[in-house]
Amino acid sequence: MSEADILQEIGPATHGAASERAKTEAYNQGLREASVFKAEQENDLRDKFFKVAVWLTFVIVGTSIVGIGAYIFLKGSQMSESVIITWITAVVVEIIAILKIMAKYLFPESSNRADDS
Repeated sequence: MSEADILQEIGPATHGAASERAKTEAYNQGLREASVFKAEQENDLRDKFFKVAVWLTFVIVGTSIVGIGAYIFLKGSQMSESVIITWITAVVVEIIAILKIMAKYLFPESSNRADDS
């Protein structure tokens, strides 16, 4: 049975109500599809962001290791203990900062998620 047949059976008095229900259902379906599309896009972006952040972490740590290696090579045994402590601290802080940024982006607060439901 087609939609036109159903509307004819319902009658002209309820035809407007059925039409409104159909419009509302179509609108709700569009919202659901848009929500699914948005979630898929967010997941794709999260994957890309994660890969860039991991690459950036390796570059930072690699550059830092090359830099401290060059410093050790140039200074030899005269290297100060405070330089090594500062270097290790800086690398740890850089990695923690990158992880914090990643976590904040990958797992947003739930306050803006409540509106999506």
